[in-house]
Formats: sequence, C-alpha cells, structure tokens
Amino acid sequence: MFYRQALFLFNLSLNIIVVASECFAQECWVYQKIKTNFTVYGIYCSDSLTRTAAVGSGIPSSNGMILRTNDGGETWGTLYTGSTYPKDVMFSNTDNGVAVGFEDDAVSYSHGVILHTTNGGISWSKQIFPYTVNAVSLSTSDVGVAVGSGGLILWTTNGGNTWTEQQSNTIITLYDVYCISPQSAVAVGEVGRILRTTDAGATWTNVWNNTGDYFTGVWFTDVSNGRVVGSASLPGGGYNPEDNGWWGNMDKAKHASILLE
Repeated sequence: MFYRQALFLFNLSLNIIVVASECFAQECWVYQKIKTNFTVYGIYCSDSLTRTAAVGSGIPSSNGMILRTNDGGETWGTLYTGSTYPKDVMFSNTDNGVAVGFEDDAVSYSHGVILHTTNGGISWSKQIFPYTVNAVSLSTSDVGVAVGSGGLILWTTNGGNTWTEQQSNTIITLYDVYCISPQSAVAVGEVGRILRTTDAGATWTNVWNNTGDYFTGVWFTDVSNGRVVGSASLPGGGYNPEDNGWWGNMDKAKHASILLE
C-alpha cells in the first residue's frame, strides 16, 4: 500500500519521516531520519523505493530543498535547493514533477511559488503567485490542480508548465487538494470548507457547511470514495476571514480529530 502523504516529526537537527511499506496500515510504520534542520512538509511515493520529499524552512536567508530516495529511504539525494520553501511535491511520471510552496523577499514579505521539472528534477522552472501554495495534485501527466492561501486555486492542462487561476469564491486558506480525474477535484481548508468541481474547475461548490471543522488533508481511492481529515472544534470557535469576525469562543473550544468518508 502506497501513501501520497506521510506523518512527520521534527526534532532539532534531525527530521524523522514515518513511512509505511507494502503492508497493512499501522502494522509496519518505521522511522527514517534525514539530516537537515528544515521541516519535511510533504512526500510523494512513486513506487516502493522511490520517494520525493518537500523540505522547507521559514528561516530568512536559508534555502528550501527537494530530496529523493531511490532505495526506500536508506539514502537521500538533493533534487533542488534554493530560495523556495516547498510544502508539497508530486510527479506524474518519471520526468514530470511539480513542487509548490512560498518564498520570502524584502518587498512583499512572501509570495507563492510553483516549481516545475520535465527532466526528473535535474532542473526546475519557477512561477510566482500572490499567495502561498500549500498543495498540488496531478490526475494525469497533463491535468492537475494546486491550492493555497487566500482561497487560491490553480489549474494546469499541460503538466504544470502553465497555471490558470480559478474562482474559488472564498478567501480562506485551502490546505490540500486531490485531483480525482481531468474533470473532478476536491479541495479542503479552514472553517469547514470542502470545495468540489466536476467541470475542470470552471465552478467550485462548497459541499460542507460546519464552520467548526478544520480540514488539512483529502484523498480518494477511486472516483467515488474519498476521505477528508482534520480537526473539529466542539462546541466550536475560531476566526472566519470571510466575515472578518470571530465565531464562538476559541478559548473554550474543545478540539477533536475528525475523519469524513
């Protein structure tokens, strides 16, 4: 069983990646260490041995990295190091890959970045966007979607070479997205937002209305069956950027994990 995302623990100078091999769920999780001071934000498993990790840092003047292992995590090499702090990475095939994140500068403080490679990570081109890009998902070698802060949704039909911004009708932060098919995708984020498109992003519809929920992950096993993960505030409380106000009482909110299927 392969996983698009893994769990991560950060401990001073060592990042610890918790990975699962081909077996049942929690029965075979093992720790793997990467010697870096940065935080591992995302990982993509191409097969049982090949994994690509997005490693970022919020430390000024430091570099982000994209790392890869071809031996199941025993050794890791560097595909990218530079001013971009990657938060997610995905490859549609051996050569074509996309990494998303942000970078800081003295003028605008921070802006979103999408890195694109067509040669397996040997070189990367960079595109700039107004908000941090948090996640990316590719359904084919051509079609994919990326999401980020400020309700940012970007769609590509050429493997990530260019991206078109779409109307999400929200300004909340979107944390994850899954591109189910060239026409369908689901994005999740703050204040219980689950957005769904079935027309290649021409329209996005909110299909969940509990503002006490906070979603950070989504994935599908086929076109019909998916899961959304995150946390729930009970009885609820937090800040809703869409109406510039607080709902509930955050100090008294009780938090619980949530899994929607």
